[in-house]
Formats: sequence, C-alpha cells, structure tokens
Amino acid sequence: MFDVASQSENTAGSGQEKGRVLGRLDIRFCNQKHRTGLAYLYQNQPLRVLFPTDPTTEKLAVWINMAGGIVGGDQHDVNLECGKDAVAMVTGQAAEKIYRSCGAVAKLTQTVTVAPGGWFELLPQGTILFNGCRLHRVNQFNVSPGAQFLAGEIITFGRVAMMETFLHGLLRDEWRIYRDGKIQWADFLHIGDNMKPVFETSARLNNAKSIGIFLYAADDAFDRIDVARQILSEQETGPNEIFFGATAWKRLLLVRWLGQDPAQLRKHFGAFWAEFRSIVGDQKAALPSLWNM
Repeated sequence: MFDVASQSENTAGSGQEKGRVLGRLDIRFCNQKHRTGLAYLYQNQPLRVLFPTDPTTEKLAVWINMAGGIVGGDQHDVNLECGKDAVAMVTGQAAEKIYRSCGAVAKLTQTVTVAPGGWFELLPQGTILFNGCRLHRVNQFNVSPGAQFLAGEIITFGRVAMMETFLHGLLRDEWRIYRDGKIQWADFLHIGDNMKPVFETSARLNNAKSIGIFLYAADDAFDRIDVARQILSEQETGPNEIFFGATAWKRLLLVRWLGQDPAQLRKHFGAFWAEFRSIVGDQKAALPSLWNM
C-alpha cells in the first residue's frame, strides 16, 4: 500500500498536458431468486471491474484503475446501485494514488444508491496523496429506509516510505448522505496550500500521517453506538498512538481515526469493519482476501 518511488511516479505530472482521462463505472446489483446477481454493468477506460468469488460476501466487485493512478485533470465517475434485498460489496484492487499536479484538479465522483432491504458495503483500499496533488472528490449516498450501508475511507498524506509529507496542493473531500430524497448528513474536508498549521495544530490533524472514516447508515444505526465503542475499546494502539472516536444520531453512525502510522491505522480500520459487519449484519467477521494483501 505504501510504495517507494519509481521514475513514472515522480514524472507523472510532466505528462498531464497530453489530456485528461475520463473514466466511468456503473454497477447495479439485484436480488434474483434469493441470490444477488449483476443487473447492469458499464465500464469505460481506465476503469474496469472484476467479480472474484470470495467467502466473506455474497457478491464482490473489485474495481481497477488501469492507468495506475490519477493525475490533475482526470475525471472518474463511479455509480453503484444495490437493489432491493441484494447483498454486495465493492472494493478497489489497491490504494488509489493521486499524483502531483501541474495545476489542474482531479475530480472523482462516487454515487451510491441502496434500496430497501439491501446490504451494501463500499470498502476502501485507501487513497495516497502525493505532495503537490490536487483532488476534489464528491461522495453522494442515497440510502432507503430498511437498507443497511457501510462506507469509509483511509487517506494517507504523502508517500510514507519516502518520508514524503503533504505540504502543498489541494484536498477537497465531500460526503453527503440522503434519505428519502432529503439530505441527512454532509461533511467537507478542505485543505489548501497553507497546510502547515492544519497538520501541526493539535486541535486539527495533530501531525497525523493518515486519517480514517467509517459510516453506517441504517434504521438501527443509533442503537449500534455501544457496539462500535466496545469494538474500538478492545483494540490495541501499539507504540504509535491512534486517536479514534465514535458518535451516532438519527440513522447514522460515524467513526473517525487519526494516526501517525498509516499501516497501523489501516489494521485498526480493517479489524473494526470486520467485527462490526459480523455483529450488525450477520456477515463473516473477515474482509476479502484481496484487502489483506
């Protein structure tokens, strides 16, 4: 997940003038005779999807960015739909790399719709922000009454193996959850060029190298706060301290992590997700084998 430099990565910004990449991926799952199947698929380069068999979930989709990363000016649109009573999970092949930009902003949009009775998990592999990258991402989730939806993200600031820090660039990460067509929750993380105070202030990121977010949107979300806090309290933080907290209101549960060691934060994140899905959704207390590679 945390890579070392290569020539192509360090020079990625120099080729941005060749034109932006427009990728699109549409996936729709449906319940067919009490089994989840694929109802619709559209994929446009560089986005591709595979459907490996994995015992941890009824239907697993793994999306792949064939370009190997994202540069300024790229635009990706991912649309995911989980039909009535369907059970599915979508994850990536690997952490997405956002390369440094010559000035253009990469725009990523994820739209998810979960129908009544659906169980859907949008499991992140994470996002690595190269120093100088410029990213605007919009996550929009439409969750119906009676549906259960898990989503999250892990963001790493800079290439840790290279001792790189995220000193300049742009990160704007927008999250919105809708219920019955009305907005239920919105969250905006915006970090501009004046980043040093943001990272160094204890009331902000406190010199964190990575952050994590997990959300559970469902009718019973508020009742699951004790479950979430119990799982978190049982986790060992190790020598590199990880800060975390959980809260819930109405039909949404939210957990956040802040850590110095991205690998350790990812480990905590995955352990929490696996345990939570087991207790709340009667799923296996494990994640797909691909996620643990």
